[in-house]
Amino acid sequence: MIRGIMMVLMLLAGSESLAPVWAAPKGPAPLKTGDAAPIFMLRDLENNWVSIRDYCGKLRHPWKNKKKYIVVVSFWATYCKPCQKEIPELMKFQEKHKDDPIKVFCISLDKEGASIVAPFVKKKGYTLPMLLDPYKRTAQRYGVKTLPALVVIGPGGVVRYSSVGYKDDVPFQK
Repeated sequence: MIRGIMMVLMLLAGSESLAPVWAAPKGPAPLKTGDAAPIFMLRDLENNWVSIRDYCGKLRHPWKNKKKYIVVVSFWATYCKPCQKEIPELMKFQEKHKDDPIKVFCISLDKEGASIVAPFVKKKGYTLPMLLDPYKRTAQRYGVKTLPALVVIGPGGVVRYSSVGYKDDVPFQK
């Protein structure tokens, strides 16, 4: 996760065109740096539609949403213990960057959808926007095979970083 966060900070500094200078983590990466991020529109826990095109890439309603964001997407599930470690760290990250053009979304792959995710999120006190992908269509388009999977998308809609698994050495813990 450190690499992903470092990439986000590089993007904030205006270096979106830079590719990471380190080797990709071992194992399959959901997407490669430089790939166009697949478009998705998913429901949140309140049954509202959320589209990535409201935040980055070719905006859906450019007259309404004029600002583009760095979008951090974390694919997770309620049964995934490493995911339960990552989400609080992402919450801290979002809080730290609340005034920056960054949006963090967690996409649940639980097949039961909101009926299981909503009470779990409430019990855990998660405050990030939770999107539902019960049929795993978005996860498949992003090449997700392992949870958690993290993808950082630049304002232009291009993947800037992707990783799988949770790393204990995240920078917020220091």
